[in-house]
Amino acid sequence: MPDVVDFTAAQHTLGLTRAEMAQAMGVHYETLAKWQRGTQAPPSAAVTLVNLLFWLHDSGQLDRWIKRQRKETAA
Repeated sequence: MPDVVDFTAAQHTLGLTRAEMAQAMGVHYETLAKWQRGTQAPPSAAVTLVNLLFWLHDSGQLDRWIKRQRKETAA
C-alpha cells in the first residue's frame, strides 16, 4: 500500500467529482481540495481510504457506497 496518494489522479481514475470524492471519503470538500493542492498533509487513514475506494470501484460497489454516504450525510 503506498504511503502517498495523488488525490487528484485518484479522483479522476475513479470518475468522481471533487464533491463526490469528498463525500465518499467522509471529509469536507475543502479538506480534499487542500490535500489535492498540497497545502495540507492528509492523514495516513486517508491513503488507506483511497485504496478502499479503488477496491470498491474494482468490485463494482463504488456507486452503492456513494449513495449510502449521501443518505448518512442527509440524515
